[in-house]
Amino acid sequence: MPMDFSAPFTTLEFKQQFRNESEHNQIRWGERLVHAAFERDMSGQEKPVMTRKGEQKGYATSPCQDTLRAVFAEVRLSEGCELVIKPITLAELARNALYHGVSIALRNTDSGYYFTGEYENRQLGLLAAVQDQQGREIIYFARVFEFEEIASAPRIPRGSLQYWEPTSLEPREPSPIEYLSCIDTYENTLHIFDDQLDWTNPLFPELPDNAVALSSLSDSAQAFFNKLKAPLLSTPVDQALDALPVESSQPNSLIDTELLVNYQKFRARLNKLIIPPASKITLTVHEPEPQEDLSDSSPKDYAIDLSWTASSGLRAQFLRSWSSIVQLKATPELPSAPGTYPATEVLRERILDHLAWSLFQRGRRFDFFGFESDLEGLLPGIISNGRTYFKSDYQDSRFPCLARWSFGRHEAAVLLLGQEGRNFICKPMKYQGIPTSDRPSLVPYLDAITHDNYKLMVLDPTCDRLSVPASMIDFPEHWYLGARVSDKEILSSFDAALSAFVREITPSTWQPSIGTDQTEKGQNPLKWIITGSILALFAYFLFVGGR
Repeated sequence: MPMDFSAPFTTLEFKQQFRNESEHNQIRWGERLVHAAFERDMSGQEKPVMTRKGEQKGYATSPCQDTLRAVFAEVRLSEGCELVIKPITLAELARNALYHGVSIALRNTDSGYYFTGEYENRQLGLLAAVQDQQGREIIYFARVFEFEEIASAPRIPRGSLQYWEPTSLEPREPSPIEYLSCIDTYENTLHIFDDQLDWTNPLFPELPDNAVALSSLSDSAQAFFNKLKAPLLSTPVDQALDALPVESSQPNSLIDTELLVNYQKFRARLNKLIIPPASKITLTVHEPEPQEDLSDSSPKDYAIDLSWTASSGLRAQFLRSWSSIVQLKATPELPSAPGTYPATEVLRERILDHLAWSLFQRGRRFDFFGFESDLEGLLPGIISNGRTYFKSDYQDSRFPCLARWSFGRHEAAVLLLGQEGRNFICKPMKYQGIPTSDRPSLVPYLDAITHDNYKLMVLDPTCDRLSVPASMIDFPEHWYLGARVSDKEILSSFDAALSAFVREITPSTWQPSIGTDQTEKGQNPLKWIITGSILALFAYFLFVGGR
């Protein structure tokens, strides 16, 4: 017998039924009303009342208003506050719970609370069945982007850009650049932007390819977008992130000091919350394997794995690099023989800057996939259009840094790795396909990165090091001062991705080796990273698929 979703329900019914429901019914559960307890102060401001059970914290609610009033009859509220019981949908509570890293605490009629978990909150708050412009119903799972508050940039409301992916994925024909970059593509995935805002403003982030305007969607899709964009409940949150000190880094002669303020703040957070001490970062150099087409005297490349323990306790490894023993011996900060070694302090600083610039730029373009390639270019390797090895000078404080490579009508974000004569050596920061006819004539040997079948020059962030004339490189102010996705979201997504590209599990390192320092108020600044990473990891696997 179909369930009557308009009828009152009990906490026990929710607990027993929700996880076994279809997605359609889970969406209908989200539309059901519960009663939530709020405190109203003398100024009229309201905030939800939280309850605890052990380490769990959740919004105090009940399907029955009388039950909740009875619970709070003997509860002492904050001084000067009165109790307000308000109806609210489970979906709205779930979205707030996900954002603030808490639960929904549903009160039983007898005693005790049932605390919702991450799965329940996701399904309640982020699922919707909407119609497309052809009238077909599609069930979407949504990701809502929040933006960093930056003094030098316009304020962009949370949810002004969202990513929706169907829960039933159907492959579609990839574009040439998608095919060459091995990106899985699916029908009906959407990046949606609020077109009432001026996204042409250079201080706004770069919209993803094929982003669609909100006004072009069906009424049901617009309604779901606006629900996700609605203001959040006022909930006390951990302020440890803002309390982190910003350490001044060495001046960079390539970039004006005033342009580095936002980057330095992000770098300080990454340094404190994610990057472990040098002794916890491992470099493993592997003996070259024999190759039939090479003589014993031929030079061979050594495979190098760089890894550390993520906050999940899993050992995460970045994409493998290859370097010649000659280049390794010429770089004192790197091991020069097969074996496993801890990183040096100098190398750790380079890793920090390399990742900080990569993640900082990702926040400007809504790119949260392929994090495992973000350390590409850190170790010595072959220049794609030079056919020679390049090794960075880890003592040169100018590098790495974010820059723009401009040629004709095209531009590409690159990470500068070093300089050779009049050329910068750089790494592309995202996949880009440039028509062969538009290749810059000043850059030599571009045939090495040209795919004749597609008539495209392909910039590949996973393996390319390019030699580019310094005259083609500049540093646009809005790339450093402009709006970006919030640091919290970037770091949570990256931390989740570290666990997603695990290569091995190390039983002796299940306890996180980083983030255990306490702030002066006794707060753990990594707490929201771990909480956010649970949701981000789910989104990573859901959205990436086989990417």
